[in-house]
Amino acid sequence: MEFAEVYLALGAVAGNSQAEGHKGEIELFDWKWGLKMADKSPDARSADRQAEGRRLSISKAVDVASVPMMALLKSGATCGTATLTIRQRTEKAVELKVILKSVRLMSCDLNVQCGDMEVVLDEDWSLSYDEVEVRYKSDHGNKGQKIFALKMPPGIEQEEPAQLTAADSDSSLSEQLGLTKDDVIKIIEEYLKKHPQKK
Repeated sequence: MEFAEVYLALGAVAGNSQAEGHKGEIELFDWKWGLKMADKSPDARSADRQAEGRRLSISKAVDVASVPMMALLKSGATCGTATLTIRQRTEKAVELKVILKSVRLMSCDLNVQCGDMEVVLDEDWSLSYDEVEVRYKSDHGNKGQKIFALKMPPGIEQEEPAQLTAADSDSSLSEQLGLTKDDVIKIIEEYLKKHPQKK
């Protein structure tokens, strides 16, 4: 979504946002979420097939919310509600909200990128939940809201969101390009011959 802003209101955890309508919320720069069918057996009746929500994955900069979120993850406590809001800042304004209930922080990965001039710190988090509601609203030719709601069946362990990549994320780059180990070694040797200063 072009020219979009993404915010997360996570219980009592305060964020850095000063945006109108989202003051004190957590600013995000990426997120993923999805649905899947629970029963994949071919003989299952349509009435028995039930959709399940995957975990919500978010990416954010290290900020004032980082340590409280880590403490929440460590304690295993449940947040009452988490609301993720995506707002499109264009003439065709669109707002999408993903509202989670009984939220639990499941994992945190801290990423450190060291450049010549600065060090960039960001985090990847995953959240599980018992209920999810998705609300879509457009200010251009679409009156009212469209709402989707789902309650997770008891005892279901949610999966991470599917990665939308052209190649299998578990395969190496050489496998994706159809190269053997000898091919890779040969390419490296030829490169080093042409660029001896890179050895």
